[in-house]
Amino acid sequence: MKNILIINGHEYYEIAKGGYNAALCETMEGYLKNNGFHVKRTVVEQGYNPQEEVDKFLWADLVIFQFPMYWMGIPSALKKYLDYGLTGGYGKLYANDGRNNGGQYGSGGLLQGKRYMFSITMNAPQEAFCDKSRFFEGKSVDELFFGLHKAFNFLGMEPLKTFVCFDVMSNPQLEIDKQMVQRHLEACGF
Repeated sequence: MKNILIINGHEYYEIAKGGYNAALCETMEGYLKNNGFHVKRTVVEQGYNPQEEVDKFLWADLVIFQFPMYWMGIPSALKKYLDYGLTGGYGKLYANDGRNNGGQYGSGGLLQGKRYMFSITMNAPQEAFCDKSRFFEGKSVDELFFGLHKAFNFLGMEPLKTFVCFDVMSNPQLEIDKQMVQRHLEACGF
């Protein structure tokens, strides 16, 4: 894996200006380039050409999605990016839903061998997850983003371990999180 696409899916709000996500993207890009990887970036809020984004997915061996959790999901700008980009990728990113060629639903993806990774910022504390008595009722972050995982599985992609920065508004620790994302990438083989 040498070609890596980093997508910054942050969407600006007065209470969430995007500096944390931008800093993590810059940290990942610097780390990866210093280790010999080719990196392209897309900043969703700055605009994009859907066909160019499809081409970036085809080029990339790994796609990293950096985004904040907004209302227990992804920002609407990132959702729109995925809707336009992935739908526009018909015939390049996926052939069909898989049943057209005798397979099971979800087996029509054309991106086998490619990987994806979520890097998520959220104000929720880590202890809110994986404990049935807490807010997320024992669910993990990956369970919360199950539908998003399935979208990339539909394309034939395989996940790398999700990276999460917790408590980023109530107890921000950006310098520690920048170090941790580099360790995370290293642990994933980069």
